[in-house]
Amino acid sequence: MNNKESLTPLIISLRLTIICFIAVSLLISVNALTIGKIQENSKTEEDRANKFLFANAVSFSEKQIFSSLNEKDKKIIYYFKAFDAGKNTLGYVVYSQGSGFGGAMKVGFSVDTDMKIIKIKLMDNSETPGYGKKYEMEENVKFFYGSNTKEKPLPNNLVSLSPEDKDTVTSATISFKGIAGALEKGVNLLKNEIK
Repeated sequence: MNNKESLTPLIISLRLTIICFIAVSLLISVNALTIGKIQENSKTEEDRANKFLFANAVSFSEKQIFSSLNEKDKKIIYYFKAFDAGKNTLGYVVYSQGSGFGGAMKVGFSVDTDMKIIKIKLMDNSETPGYGKKYEMEENVKFFYGSNTKEKPLPNNLVSLSPEDKDTVTSATISFKGIAGALEKGVNLLKNEIK
C-alpha cells in the first residue's frame, strides 16, 4: 500500500467532516433567522384560538403554566384567564395534550368559572384524515359543549354519549378518547391550580 492509498480514507473523512460542519452551520443560521417568525406565528395562532374558544372575552392574561407540571409538560400544557371589559374573570382557556391514533394532539378548550366546557378546538395533531381529523370541525365536538357539570358529566366513553353522538365517534374512538383525556387532564389541573 503506497502513501496515496493510505491517505484516501483520511481525505474522505476530512471532506465529510467539512460538509457536515457546513450543513450544521447553515441549519443553525436558518434557525436563528426564522425563530422569531415561528414564535410570532405561534402567538398569532394562539390569539386566534383564544378568541374562538372564548368569543365574548375582551382580553386574556399572559400564558400561565400549571405549577404541578414537570418541565417537559410545561411547554404543551398551559392556560389563560379570560376577562370581560371590566377585567372580571369570565373563565379560562386551557391547552392540554391527549394521545390519539396518530400520536400526540393539542386540544384547546374553554371553561367558565364553574368548569363547564364552553368550546373545544383540536389543534396540532396527526390524526387520520376522514376519521380523527373530523374532530377539527366544530360540529363534531359539540357533544362536549356544556359538559363537566353534575347534570352533564364530561363524556369520556361511548356509554356516556347519545346515539347520534355515538355515530360521530364510532369511526374514531381512539381520537375521541384522546380528546376526552386531554379535557379531563386540563380541567383537573385547572381545578387544582385555582382552588
